[in-house]
Amino acid sequence: MNRSSPALLLTFLAAVLAVGASAQLVAPNLRTVTMRDGLSSDHVQSMAVDGRGYLWIGTSDGLNRFDGRRVKVYRYEGRPDALPGDKITALAWDGARYLLIGTNAPYLTLLDPLADTLHRVPLPIPAFSAHGEQRVTDLLVDGLGRIWVAHGARCLSLFDVRTRSFTTVEIPPPAPTARSREVISGMLEDAQGILWLATFRGLVRFDPATRTARSFPLNPVDGHPGHAYTFQVRGMVDEDSTLLVGTWSEGIFRVRKRDGETRLLWPSAVHAPTFVDHMVQDMDRVGEHVLIATIDQGVLRLDPRTGRVDHFDRSLDEADCRKREDLFVGASRLLVMDVVVCIGSYTQGVALLSARNNIAQGFHLPDEPAADLIDEVLAVHRDAGTGKVLALSHRRGLFVHDAPGRRTDLIALPHAPDRRYLDLLELSTGRYLLSSMDGPLLADLRTGVLEPPAFIAPRSVCAGAVWWARGDGAHGLWCMTGANGLHHLDTLTRECRPIADVFPAVAALLGNWPLDVFTDRSGRAWFLSATQAPVVCYPDGRVERLASPPGLEPFEVSDIAETPDGRVWLVVKHTGLVRIDPDGSANGPLVLHDASSDLPTRNLLEVVAMADGTLWFTRPSGLLHWDPATGHARMVSRADGLPVSPLNLDESEVPVRGPLLAGAWEGFLELRGDAVLPTAPPRIQVPAVWALDRLLSPHVDMMADQVHAVPYDHARITLQLRSTNLVDPQRDEYAYRLVGVDSAWVLLPPEDRLTFNSLAPGTYRLELKARTNRGPWGEVTAVRLRVLPPFWATWWFRSLMVVVAAALIWIAFRIVLRIRLARQRAVLERERAVLEERIRIAQDLHDDLGSGLASIGMESDLAQLELEDARARALLEKVGDGARQVSDNMRRIVWALGSGQETLGDLVAYVRGFAAELLDQRGIDLRMTAELTDPRHKLTVDERRHLLLFTKEALNNVIRHADARNVTIDIRQREDGLSWVIADDGRGFDPAVHTGMGTGSASMQARARALGAELVIHAAPGRGCRLTMRVPFMVSGVLEHGRPAHRPA
Repeated sequence: MNRSSPALLLTFLAAVLAVGASAQLVAPNLRTVTMRDGLSSDHVQSMAVDGRGYLWIGTSDGLNRFDGRRVKVYRYEGRPDALPGDKITALAWDGARYLLIGTNAPYLTLLDPLADTLHRVPLPIPAFSAHGEQRVTDLLVDGLGRIWVAHGARCLSLFDVRTRSFTTVEIPPPAPTARSREVISGMLEDAQGILWLATFRGLVRFDPATRTARSFPLNPVDGHPGHAYTFQVRGMVDEDSTLLVGTWSEGIFRVRKRDGETRLLWPSAVHAPTFVDHMVQDMDRVGEHVLIATIDQGVLRLDPRTGRVDHFDRSLDEADCRKREDLFVGASRLLVMDVVVCIGSYTQGVALLSARNNIAQGFHLPDEPAADLIDEVLAVHRDAGTGKVLALSHRRGLFVHDAPGRRTDLIALPHAPDRRYLDLLELSTGRYLLSSMDGPLLADLRTGVLEPPAFIAPRSVCAGAVWWARGDGAHGLWCMTGANGLHHLDTLTRECRPIADVFPAVAALLGNWPLDVFTDRSGRAWFLSATQAPVVCYPDGRVERLASPPGLEPFEVSDIAETPDGRVWLVVKHTGLVRIDPDGSANGPLVLHDASSDLPTRNLLEVVAMADGTLWFTRPSGLLHWDPATGHARMVSRADGLPVSPLNLDESEVPVRGPLLAGAWEGFLELRGDAVLPTAPPRIQVPAVWALDRLLSPHVDMMADQVHAVPYDHARITLQLRSTNLVDPQRDEYAYRLVGVDSAWVLLPPEDRLTFNSLAPGTYRLELKARTNRGPWGEVTAVRLRVLPPFWATWWFRSLMVVVAAALIWIAFRIVLRIRLARQRAVLERERAVLEERIRIAQDLHDDLGSGLASIGMESDLAQLELEDARARALLEKVGDGARQVSDNMRRIVWALGSGQETLGDLVAYVRGFAAELLDQRGIDLRMTAELTDPRHKLTVDERRHLLLFTKEALNNVIRHADARNVTIDIRQREDGLSWVIADDGRGFDPAVHTGMGTGSASMQARARALGAELVIHAAPGRGCRLTMRVPFMVSGVLEHGRPAHRPA
């Protein structure tokens, strides 16, 4: 009783409850949730739905949350953060955050569904309530969002969820009652904002604005046994100026709000109340009618205008079509939502009633008490002029349903009791031909007369048994006369002729088992056979047997229809569908197209074309609706409310105006027009994300901007998916897309979990969407995930590794450098030792040999003075010169080997000195230039020796052979090496003739090779000689700059 009217009324219930007076209501299809599905108990006492679309079910043994597929149970566990009791007495959603829970304990419990936490708030116990049982009896959230709590004895409290405090008002019962019954059992807010409180002795009117209560005793009108009514109120519905009030065992009353005048609506005024009948437990409005939950009679339907109460106690199923059984006996609670009505029960759990599992409205034929056999409606049709529905019963004839007047009277036209009817054909508005085993009859809806048609000769074959009749597009009929075969009846001449006389070619091709005849709008006659391929007779008289498209053999066409666009559709029995497009010519040729691949199934039997261009098919297990324009298909089965019954579709030869009709056992169905439309998409939710078996985060779809981190070693990610579809979640489909990874949407298997194995480290945006029954896709839900890299792939670890690697490289470099330096020191030490040894040897030679050579020179000079022989003096002079030359060479070698003279500048200075001294003795002028970029460049001993001796040998050659007056020495240090040029202006020579030039030239070439240098000699007779040597050891740079100098091999 604490519910407001839904924003969107159920289409199905609005249609069902609009049925009027003498209804034989067929029970709708229900989806149940019981203990077999995980419910903690089948004894349901309260229900509520939260902001996320979860259905909460309070039972006598715990609280249950139902998400459409699974049930989660909450029970008393003796902890302060659990339920304080297992008996759930009341539930309500506060509209924002909390599910409000009343139990058999003295607490109001607040459950936060997102955090999955519970908080207990002790109930206030004022003195006037101390004698009562301290528990919540009802909860209501009014239109202003205020929370009202009925609890204890006489207590109505306003609860402030922010401060967790109560403001309590005493509500005395409207009439004296036992102290144990001074409780408020229910609450209703009317359109004026007034609270109506249900008690064991009537109503109390409470004004929230003034916080005042007015006892409202209910007084039956005169003539009713008022003493028998106790008005234990169990349900209320607001009717503007009145209330509909349901009671335990007394029935339903209309109460005027102004003065409390009470009028009994149900049961009748002569009913004597007992404790075990008419036990109303709850009431709620759906459209123009009211649903009533009762213990003894199940779910009922009340028309407030007439006060009539009807039972949903009929069925079109073969096993139950002759029985009467109340719907959901033991009903205790009603919860009306936008797309579903939830019905609680004391013994059967919860039933869900929705348009989505009831696409058909069933109509039951009037009872036939004397009959033992089940009757079947073989043909059903809607009259184009009046909109009335005609249902042809096999055993009882024609019934008319007066739909425009919204009456459900099924009126049988007069007929012979033993006649068996087979088919129905509309001849014109209001005139119908009924085929039967005893001959056809003509029914006129305007007069109600059923008689043999005047256009059939009484003794003709067509006046006997006729199984079915079809129009020929003019003024004739094709009649299937059973064993007599197919005949043509001319309604103008009353002539009845076999097909062999009318169309011999057709008869020869058709065989003995004609199945149907169909004449399309272009005048082509299509003859179907039970054993042969179809035969077409064109308007020009030409006859053709259709050839099967590939893959559709054997080409057994079981039905045919033409859509308003002129396309003809052939159903190949159990095999597929063929389409024939209009080609502008009625005389062909025909082109057959296999359309089977456009359908979700090939297992088809019959077809009906609708005026909107869509097609209905029968299948062995139900129906199929298909729109060729959009490709949308809808499979309809037992789960959608179809009965276990043969379905005999309207076989009109022209496209049928919806909704579609189908005959069944003991009645017929009307398939709702909106049932075949694409189902509105549900919202998709992600209640939980697991990394391996660890819950990562709940309700992640509500945190679109938050990135959910997943450790690398937990990279197996599972997302639980849920749609807000409580009715038929098994028809939901989910699709996902990893942005940047998936180029297209990926359709998930039929399950509600999505798992990713071993996602690479990185940030991902996961998009999800859902649809129901192949309808449109819903809004996209986004979830952001970040798979954390392993520690060895993190930036800090990589940075650390770079630092460690740099440190190791530095250490290795230092070690290598130390080793190399040690090796270099060792080499330098060895070189120093060798050099020192060389210097010592050279010094010893200089000291010993030099003094000896000097003595030889002096003695030779003295000997020359004493000798008079010129020849002897010349020899002695040579000896002295040789001794002095050897002494000079010895001195130069000692200089080259000596330390402290290692640089290029030192060498140039020494060369300048000794060259000037040497040439000056011979009267030769010396011009020497030196351009040094780095005079401090150090030279090795070998480099100094080879350059010095090269220069000395070149100058000696000039002195001995050139007869030169001038010598030029040019030394230049450049980027590409050292240029060492010695030139004279002597007599020169021809290099081609004088290849050797004595030992001096060969020696200079050897020294150049030792330096890795290139020696070029330019000479010509009378033009002097020019020696150019380019030493490349300067290319590598100076040691001080970190580049090693070249060393000769």
